[in-house]
Amino acid sequence: MTDNDVTVDALHPDPAASYERAAAMPYASEREQAIISAQIGRPSRGASAIMHRCRYGLPTVIRVEPRLRDGTPFPTTFWQTCPKLGSAIGTLEADGMMVGLNERVQGDEAYAAEHLAQHLRHLGFRDALGGALPSNAGAGGMPTGVKCLHVMAGHELATGDNAMGREVLERALPLACDGPCVSETEIATELHALRRREAQPRAAVDIGSNSVRLLVVDAHGTELHRELEVTRISAGIDVTGHLDDAGLAKTLAAITRYADVWRAAGVADRDVVMAATSAVRDASDRRRFLVGARDAVNVNARVLTGSEEATMAHRGAAVGLPVELRAAMTRRGFAVLDIGGGSTELAVGDGRRLRNGASLQLGSVRITERWLHDDPPSEEQVAAARADVRAILASGIDEDLDDALRSTKLLVGTAGTVTTIAALDAGHGAWQGGAVHGLVLSAERVHELTERLLGMTVDERLALGPIPPGRADVIAGGALVLDEVLTRWGMSEIRISETDNLDGLLV
Repeated sequence: MTDNDVTVDALHPDPAASYERAAAMPYASEREQAIISAQIGRPSRGASAIMHRCRYGLPTVIRVEPRLRDGTPFPTTFWQTCPKLGSAIGTLEADGMMVGLNERVQGDEAYAAEHLAQHLRHLGFRDALGGALPSNAGAGGMPTGVKCLHVMAGHELATGDNAMGREVLERALPLACDGPCVSETEIATELHALRRREAQPRAAVDIGSNSVRLLVVDAHGTELHRELEVTRISAGIDVTGHLDDAGLAKTLAAITRYADVWRAAGVADRDVVMAATSAVRDASDRRRFLVGARDAVNVNARVLTGSEEATMAHRGAAVGLPVELRAAMTRRGFAVLDIGGGSTELAVGDGRRLRNGASLQLGSVRITERWLHDDPPSEEQVAAARADVRAILASGIDEDLDDALRSTKLLVGTAGTVTTIAALDAGHGAWQGGAVHGLVLSAERVHELTERLLGMTVDERLALGPIPPGRADVIAGGALVLDEVLTRWGMSEIRISETDNLDGLLV
């Protein structure tokens, strides 16, 4: 191993002594918490202590308390934070190492017994830190196998008590590391955000083309309230260039009601970020909304550029990625698709930095108003809509982003169109928040559902269950955009995220 790599040594040959050392490690300082947040691409949750560091003194593994501040169980005690190491381990998982280890556990009694003993010591240490967790709260492994190599490696680096983790590290190391993974600028940014998070609760409001959404979190970043109201401020904007009068009135009424919610939660108006996207961005009379919002709730709304909207979507989606996926995608990056009412954002990055992105004049409302006039739309209308979407996808994406989308290993879909399609696929009778987060939809299934929706009336779509009235008339247009994106870039599937640009605003 070279001297600038993460290294693994037989630091703790005595398990009892190693766990005593792990329990005695002090909590991370404020600066160290900021570094951890920068490494993992989202706010660090709960109190943590640094168990292992790289040559540059940055954390590679942290110890996390078994419960978050609000009491939520947090089963993974040793959390691997180094982006490069996480990416290397993710590659090993993709190459089938986890499958091989599980086969070895099943076929080698001595190896299985050693794994079980280490697993039980891990659980015992975790439960001693903060009380026993529910019986189904695992620690990255199972008594008879393993489901996360990152946790195995973290356990080994922290305690020297994980044979599987040792094998993982022997294959993952050395790392080609040219310097610290976190810059001083990133640390300063995360410090500022950390101090704000620790100081007071916050709220974010997203003014979309079809809906207005609110997210309220407490001083520790725990979600307190999330809701959506369909207002369709974008109605007719393709033709008029103006905000819809009725939609504007509904939007201002919604944020006025939201103000009561965030104030009741203790959020000061100065700690609310309100951002408007496609409809307000495109409208020649956007000041009607900006002035109206300031007068209504004493908050200065910000109009996001297309690039900023893509960035918010990517950051928000990254918040909801499982840690093993987020770590594996740090080096290669992952793509995010955000289909809104007025625009569609495509972005590729690693969750912290946007490498490339585009905002296109495609959205469920816009496509429906342009082409899908009948109920249900005619074959000619559907063909015209598909041709329009294909032309915009072809002309609105530069060569670098096109290459990145063709080579991406993970596409994450956010916002109402994809979550609704996922709810339909899952057979939900009514919309339930959180029910589709993490689900994976195949491109074939997306195409089937798109064709089905395009052939139905609005009333027939409403009868399906999870489609609300404010989305039933435009969901087929949004599904068509999703179908064409998957087809153009040869993507076989899309992972659904219920964290999105609203979460990105708070991050």
